[in-house]
Amino acid sequence: MAFAIRFVKGRQPGALRVVSDGCTALAGVCLPGSSSVAVATAQAQQVVALVPGLATAPGAPLTTREGVASAAALGLHNTDAASGGSVLHAGSAVSLPNARSGGRWALAGLVAAVAVVLLGAGWWLASGRARPRPVPAAPPALARLDAIAALDARYAGREAAVPPDEWRGYLEQRARLKGELEAALAAGGVGI
Repeated sequence: MAFAIRFVKGRQPGALRVVSDGCTALAGVCLPGSSSVAVATAQAQQVVALVPGLATAPGAPLTTREGVASAAALGLHNTDAASGGSVLHAGSAVSLPNARSGGRWALAGLVAAVAVVLLGAGWWLASGRARPRPVPAAPPALARLDAIAALDARYAGREAAVPPDEWRGYLEQRARLKGELEAALAAGGVGI
């Protein structure tokens, strides 16, 4: 089994569509440019939107409301001279016995900072303090039209360059999506 994740610009400012394709093998949409064909594929999409979390940008690469504790070889680096070169702002105790500042540890610091930020965001969301603004889902007809456009962008005019099985799969998937689009439009789900 294989999967591929894409981030697509949303229709509204601050919106982002996260698209995850799953395949029975490392082929097809899970391996762009591959001549292999996956037996089956599935796709899940979610539209997410940005909401302001901070009134001002943080003054250090690692900024947290709570404390920070890690035994990892955490490296922090700040090249912003305007911030005074601070690498950490924390709301309470800091325990980083193996931390290093700058140099070769910059990548490790970035990875650790991302992990800390994701954990903090998860805690913040789980605590109920976040008030997400729902982004309306794309109408069924529009979602089908997007899927057809994505298929056509990948395969249109490439019949000679695509293996016959993959081309047949493209035509079948396009016909299925076209039928679903027609059904959605007939049911009044225009939304375009």
